[in-house]
Amino acid sequence: MTNSLNYKKLIGSKWRKKHPENSEKHFLVKRWLKPSEGEKGMLEIEAILTQRNHWIHFQELNDPFVWAIGWNEKK
Repeated sequence: MTNSLNYKKLIGSKWRKKHPENSEKHFLVKRWLKPSEGEKGMLEIEAILTQRNHWIHFQELNDPFVWAIGWNEKK
């Protein structure tokens, strides 16, 4: 099941990576690149624990095997 994401509304949203790398599990969406700045739909996300920034295409958040909305794990 995939969600229809509007990348303009993602700023400030919280995401959890289901298979963390480098102890980076919880992320906050910081900003997106406007079409004049690069490829449409690129998001800057910040890892909460390490405060490192990463760039991903907003459609990557639709992969339920990699990302979950929010920081709480549902059991």
